[in-house]
Parts: sequence; structure tokens; C-alpha cells
Amino acid sequence: MASRFPENILVACDVRESPGSSLRTVETFEGAEARQGGVGFAAFGFDEIEKFGRGAGRPLIVVDFGTATTLDAITAKGEYLGGAICPGVQISADALFQRAARLPRIDVRKPARIVGRTTVGAMESGLFYGYVGMVEGLVRRMTDELGGSAISVATGGLADVIAPETPVIQHVDPDLTLHGLRIVWQRNQPTTAGR
Repeated sequence: MASRFPENILVACDVRESPGSSLRTVETFEGAEARQGGVGFAAFGFDEIEKFGRGAGRPLIVVDFGTATTLDAITAKGEYLGGAICPGVQISADALFQRAARLPRIDVRKPARIVGRTTVGAMESGLFYGYVGMVEGLVRRMTDELGGSAISVATGGLADVIAPETPVIQHVDPDLTLHGLRIVWQRNQPTTAGR
């Protein structure tokens, strides 16, 4: 009788306190064998490293607009060098609402003008264009440190909102992490002569 469960499952979790909990969940499936891969930084960007970085002979900067905004530097050979971690733009918006007196909660979006004429307009401008400026400054400085010819790729929830506003990001791939996890999965599958 065929199992009603999939043959293979890939579980990815960025909760560092208890990575074993995902493995215990997988082990509850009938006949499942759980392995912890520890891909860490390797999970993102294999697609982009191949497509834009190593394939083009240039370093790569991956900007991930998630809960935190991360910028990761990868050499032209595909080696992870390090990066920068900043508060995400939504965390910054929430902090203004929670910590500053009488400021309202706002959504992150491109404002109609840079000079805000209301409190909300000024907050929208400061968050949006301040964030664009932060990303531009970090990408430019990282590019200089990488020899001046890096390609930058944006991913994450707000990539489609922020990236079009700056010339320092050349490509947007909202599913970059998923592509990277797929490639990690494929590279870790056993090979058999009959496959």
C-alpha cells in the first residue's frame, strides 16, 4: 500500500532557538527520516550566483527586504564573504508608532511627495525615502569594497516596492530564497544509476 505522505519534505526554518522542533514535526510522518542540513547562508542565492555572479564573473550583493533587511556579499567565485543586517522597514514603522509620542501606525508605501505636508506624509516620506537612501548607501559601499563591479539582486516582501526607486539594484527576484532551497535540496539528493 502506498503511503499517503510525500516521499520527500524540505523544511526550512529561521527560528534559531529550537531548530530541532521542525525535525520532530517531520519525524511524526509515517516512516520519515529527518536530517538537519544546516545550510545557513547557503540557502539563498544559488540561482542568482549562477545567473548573475559567477556566470558574469562579478561579485554579487543580495538585498533581502524581510523582517530584517540583510545585505549579503558574494565573491565572483560564489563564496559568501559576509554582510550587513539592518532593521526592516516595517520594524522601523512599528517602532515609530510604539515609541514616539502620538505618531500613528502607517503602511510602508511610496508617498506622493518627499516633503510631507502632514504628520502621516512626513512619516511616509521619512520611512520610504530614508530606507531607499540607506540601501543605496550600503550597496554602494559594499560594491566599492568588492572592487566596484558588483551586481545587486533584491528579494523579500518589499523588494518590489523599494527596488524600483533606486538604480543600485539591477534585478528583483521575490522567490530567491525558495529557488536557493530547491537547489540545495537537489544537490543533496542521492544519485542512483537508474534515475
